[in-house]
Amino acid sequence: MLRLLVLEGNSLAGRRRWAEVAGHTPSESYADVLRALAPEAVVDIATPADADAQLPQPIDAYQGIVIAGSALNIYQREPEALRQIELVRTIFAQGVPMFGSCWGLQLATVAAGGEVSLNPAGREVGFARK
Repeated sequence: MLRLLVLEGNSLAGRRRWAEVAGHTPSESYADVLRALAPEAVVDIATPADADAQLPQPIDAYQGIVIAGSALNIYQREPEALRQIELVRTIFAQGVPMFGSCWGLQLATVAAGGEVSLNPAGREVGFARK
């Protein structure tokens, strides 16, 4: 059985804002897409930004992990972000395949020993066409 884990990057306040605006959180959206692509998969969601966060299963129970977006910025070193860095280090150490875009890339960079800082030129956004 395919078991996947979606990690919600937002704090509780951030998740509430997303739910009010969009009707669901980023992790719920990712989980829905994964379930549509792999209907036989079990897809769990965890909220590692929370101080009392627990994973539904041990990391090595998953065949893949997805990190959903976040309104946090890794360079601000908030407790909600720092908890997630440690979790990504554990994921790397256990060798479970992980996908992250945007927030997930920030986490992966710092967890691997790199640095992320505020871009003085503003946001960088990439687009692909054709």
